[in-house]
Amino acid sequence: MLKIVLSFFVIILLGCQKSMNINKPPSFKGETKRYTYFGTTYQDSFSNMEDLKDSTITNWFHSQNVYANNILNKISNKEKLYKTLQQYDQTDGYALKNRVISEKGQYFFLKEFKEDNRQELFYRPLIKDTIAIKLFEPSKIDSFKEFTITKIKPSWDGELLALGLSQPGEEIAMIIFIEVSSKKVLPYKITNTDVNLGSGINWLPDNSGITYLYLPITDIQNEQFYLNTETVLYQLGENPNHRNVIFSKKKNPELNIMPEDFPLVSVHATNSDYIFGSISGVNSYKDTYMTTISDLKAGRYKWKKIFSHDDKIDQFYVYGKDSIVYSTAKNASKFKICKSSLNSVDATQNDCIIDENPNEVLIDFALQDTTILISTIKNGIESYVYSKSMKDQSPKVNMDLPVKAGSCYIYNKNNEIYISLNSWTLPRQLYQYDILKKEFDYIDIPQIPFPDAFKHISVEEIEVPSHDGTMVPLTILSKKDKKRDGKNSTLVLAYGSYGTSLRPVYQPAFLTWVLEGGIFAIAHVRGGGEKGEDWHKAGFKNTKPNTWKDANAATEYLITNKYTSKDKTALLATSAGGIMLARAITERPDLYRVALGIVPSINLTRSEFQVNGKNNIKEFGTVKDSVEFKALYEMDGFHHLKEDEEYPAVFFTAGYKDQRVVVWDPAKFMAKLQFYDNNYQERPKIFKVDFESGHGVNNSNTTFYKSVAEMYAFAFWQTGHPDYELGTSD
Repeated sequence: MLKIVLSFFVIILLGCQKSMNINKPPSFKGETKRYTYFGTTYQDSFSNMEDLKDSTITNWFHSQNVYANNILNKISNKEKLYKTLQQYDQTDGYALKNRVISEKGQYFFLKEFKEDNRQELFYRPLIKDTIAIKLFEPSKIDSFKEFTITKIKPSWDGELLALGLSQPGEEIAMIIFIEVSSKKVLPYKITNTDVNLGSGINWLPDNSGITYLYLPITDIQNEQFYLNTETVLYQLGENPNHRNVIFSKKKNPELNIMPEDFPLVSVHATNSDYIFGSISGVNSYKDTYMTTISDLKAGRYKWKKIFSHDDKIDQFYVYGKDSIVYSTAKNASKFKICKSSLNSVDATQNDCIIDENPNEVLIDFALQDTTILISTIKNGIESYVYSKSMKDQSPKVNMDLPVKAGSCYIYNKNNEIYISLNSWTLPRQLYQYDILKKEFDYIDIPQIPFPDAFKHISVEEIEVPSHDGTMVPLTILSKKDKKRDGKNSTLVLAYGSYGTSLRPVYQPAFLTWVLEGGIFAIAHVRGGGEKGEDWHKAGFKNTKPNTWKDANAATEYLITNKYTSKDKTALLATSAGGIMLARAITERPDLYRVALGIVPSINLTRSEFQVNGKNNIKEFGTVKDSVEFKALYEMDGFHHLKEDEEYPAVFFTAGYKDQRVVVWDPAKFMAKLQFYDNNYQERPKIFKVDFESGHGVNNSNTTFYKSVAEMYAFAFWQTGHPDYELGTSD
């Protein structure tokens, strides 16, 4: 974070008390603008904050950083907590990131060193090999030393690597190529791309080149940013500046691609004759097309539609020469798997291989010869794996997993099956599975030693009633000997957008909160996908209030059942989870002592006017529709702040380079909240802007854990943890 040597308040020693007078936060002179939609007029009292070219706004950001740091730096044990977080994730001085298995069975991974965020790229010729070979280190090459590796994509034959490189904290990337055997960096560099959208980089089946998404505009403050993007075919050896566009609004006007849509392509296998294109964005399902590789190379860019977004097809594979096997939520909220000809896909008519399970959501599947393997999840937290022959009508077989898993993912690499098992309290377990022998073989992969302390953490999975009686899954992480006496600092995490599920994942940051004496709870609220497509639609546009009402219901349950109390509870959210966060505390401020927001999206009536805002209309709505406008206003936390309300202490972070949630969005909420606030002494409202970061997608582990340590220390202090107190000053 940017450090500024200024001071905006005076520390006063009050006798023997461990307390500190805190001055008012820096003020901002807002300008009011009135908006009228469908007979409703409302005012935005900080509308001028949207002009980031105004130096008074960036100066206010700087002053907010100083104000926040002067409070945070007085909290005891903050630095110790940061070192603890790093230790649990980087025991040997580095963290492992971006682990990738190639089709050939090679294993690629990054080491990121905590002392300087330096990255080193390694690989093992085969995944079980014990010797890792260092391939590349960006800091050793002048033209790359300011970049970090954000994408690793091996060619199908494993002889080449396409790497995405970005400036720290940014998502705009360049693509370079490395010859694996010689470690040589090839003299081709592609710019103006985002390797995190869709599959990012796709190798052609013959390894002769790649496809990638080209961004005509890379200035995130330009209103044309993220519009009219194009998929480009690049053949190795050609001039990267001569773009061969194969899929775009301009190239394919007959497809009715909108400027905000992302025209993405994918290649599914090394022996595939086809390449697939999808009109993509934040929407769950996509209009999908195909063409042949031979037509593409010959310059014939005619795309044939194979299914539409109305077919609700999620995952698909080519089976045999011209068949397709796919999962669909069409008339099956928890998904079923069907098979059809590529020439006649109809999700309502084709043969069903595996029916919808009413109690489990299908999350992944893979094919090996005539066997299909699927993984499912119950209530978003308990996973199962099944196998079934595609030759007959025999029932699917429940496979006995080597360890209990919260979520499972299945990969077919060169006709070898790999299964990744994940849980809240154990690092990812990767196995190779022999279908004939029905045996799991643990794959020896490099990983940080598992801390013994985490073995003393228990996981409780329950369901709690929401405001309308709907049962909402709730995960509770705590020490095994934790007492339910209402005295535990409790952090509640929720999200609830885009159908994204908060599935079990090993995250040392969650577990560290628990080891510090707290309880960490995950509320699987509506708007996510924990219970299937219907669960998503139950927190979508007009039904969005269920998202924050579910979070509040989960918090009430924890308080009523003595896990915690109102003065011990903090609410945490990131990105689109900010909708939930802001409305939860504006609707029920009495439930929380603290609210923590990481790059939170809040000002929804202005959402479609932000970067990538038109794309988000698909999930949240538009002010140009009378019904959707009312929904957007209801979910806009900025417009629900009240002047005389007692709100929790609040700590928000934002990235100045954020290309998903523009920095002025949470800034407006904080400016209004601070303006209304009369209790900044006991419950401060602080805001930090990282001028070198964006949405946090490509931040280093060091940056991430420094931010986590600050938020945790703030929340522990506010919830009365004895180890985190505001210090005195002479």
